[in-house]
Amino acid sequence: MKIIKSLISFITLAILIVGCSGNTPQGKFVIAPEKPQAGEYVTIKYNPIGTKLEKENIIKAFVYFYDKELVKTEEYTLKNEDGIWKATFKTDSSTKGVVIKFTNEKELITDNNENKGYVVKTYDNSGNVVPGATAGLAMCYADWGYYLDIETDRELAYKLFNEEFSKNENLKKGFIPTYLFLINRLNSQQASTLIPAELSKLEKESTLDEKTITSMINWYTQFKDSKAEVYTKMLAEKFPQAIYFQQKDYTAFRNAALEQKIEMVKAFAQKYPNSEYTQSMYNSILAEYVKTEQYAKAKEYINANSSSISPYRLGMTANAILESGKDNQLAFEIAKLGVEKADEYLNKPSEKQPEYSSVEQWKREREGVLGYNEFCLAKIQSTMGYNDLAAGNIVTAFKLTRGLDADINCAYADQLIKNGNFAKAKAILEFDIKNGNVSDKTEELLKEAYTKDKNNTVAYDKYLADLKALVDAGLLEKIKKELIDIPAPDFTLLDVNGKSVSLSEFKGKTVIVDFWATWCGPCMSSFPGMKMVVEKYANDPTVKILFVNTWERVDDKLKNAKEFLAKTQYPFHVLLDDKNTAVESFKTTGIPTKYFVDKNGKIRYKSVGFSGNNEEMAKEIDLIINLIK
Repeated sequence: MKIIKSLISFITLAILIVGCSGNTPQGKFVIAPEKPQAGEYVTIKYNPIGTKLEKENIIKAFVYFYDKELVKTEEYTLKNEDGIWKATFKTDSSTKGVVIKFTNEKELITDNNENKGYVVKTYDNSGNVVPGATAGLAMCYADWGYYLDIETDRELAYKLFNEEFSKNENLKKGFIPTYLFLINRLNSQQASTLIPAELSKLEKESTLDEKTITSMINWYTQFKDSKAEVYTKMLAEKFPQAIYFQQKDYTAFRNAALEQKIEMVKAFAQKYPNSEYTQSMYNSILAEYVKTEQYAKAKEYINANSSSISPYRLGMTANAILESGKDNQLAFEIAKLGVEKADEYLNKPSEKQPEYSSVEQWKREREGVLGYNEFCLAKIQSTMGYNDLAAGNIVTAFKLTRGLDADINCAYADQLIKNGNFAKAKAILEFDIKNGNVSDKTEELLKEAYTKDKNNTVAYDKYLADLKALVDAGLLEKIKKELIDIPAPDFTLLDVNGKSVSLSEFKGKTVIVDFWATWCGPCMSSFPGMKMVVEKYANDPTVKILFVNTWERVDDKLKNAKEFLAKTQYPFHVLLDDKNTAVESFKTTGIPTKYFVDKNGKIRYKSVGFSGNNEEMAKEIDLIINLIK
């Protein structure tokens, strides 16, 4: 009764309901003051009833502050007052607005207001939205919203930009790179007129920033206009360290042979001492040594450049050498260095905090890197017979990764079982199964923990069947809640055999459209599971699976795709999205992404990424197909 009264009181609060385009449900999210000004404190009140967070005991808010772009992220654990969850944060003097998402304690469940985020704009003394707040929000939907798990919405971003610029034309220059991109994508018939007109306006400006000049170079290059050379020279004079030049040099590096890369990265690091590309380049060289099993050279390279290589890459290198079985001592030495560097990265990070991470998130990320390295070291120690040391490092790895890494969880559970702590091992493994966070050892260890615990009286087979039924029911319920119903954009692409294929020709069937690329690690990891799905539905005339190869970074995309299929022998029907038109039409923000299209040509479900478990993925796909058929 107390909760009901609190809810009624909450709904009737005379506070502005703040959302995006009127999408925020009444009584779900409110703020005080009604119209906050930059520099003021803002109190948020959140009612999770009816959301995915309804049953959570701990709810966190991630607050993303923006000006022209994302500026910083802050994290708050909300206080529960009779079912209403509250937190207070302070805006900065330059804050144009914030966008908020809510999560559970381990950030496994998110409420982001149905992909729009919970939006709070700032106001001036007259109670009007401050100039730039609407355009800054447009940048969220066009660019950085994926940090909130928000899908890119270019149409909305374009609408918001035009709304802003109709009132504040002078602000357009500050958003021109993204604005011109949206014109080209959404207004292509008039782009050849609109974009040059905007570029002409920019030419009259006395001061241009790095991003604007870079955008002008790119557009004039696309239009084959000699002005591209003029602005390239201007960029070199004003911003010699510009990202534009870094990217060109980085592209040349990626296309070079290994021996050339070694010299190129030295020159790059000297030319661009603060570049974010540098570590990626050093990591890339080390990865090539490992891929070609030149382990001695890999160690020499690490010794010479340890400060430039990421701790995570050191752990990966040690693990690869261990799995090769060729030099455990070398793997051990690299793993020890990896732990040392990861500990330094955790406690004395040299780089600045990313704007998309809260202080706490960034620390957890660094802890995860150390946890991974501790785990790699533990595996090597165990192989070499140092079991006591390995046991200690596994416990440390489990704590640092907060029970979110399936392989580490299994190693820890195995240790608990050996020590007779069956109930704790069972709880860890059960949690993993319920959250789809499993490895190939999870069920095997769960069986051992369960059957050895004399307190368990139900037969293991029945226990496991009941657990899986519970998981399947939960997964089905989750899928049902996330079903959508929007028209699928049609596309016509050539497959690897040169045949023209259109999505519309499969109307009347359930179609899975899987966007992927050969450079995409999660895509590659998901393909054994997708092979299972393809083989299961090979003789089902009502189901069609299309693998759309997109966003490739090679010149000959057809050759690249054919070589991949020849090497892997996957029985996939691969289409070439060589101009990235299909992936753009689906508003895809990352790969792998799978769209489930029903017999009426409607997208009913969207699955982004890969959890790491092929059997779980195949099961989920089965449930979706049977649900929308």
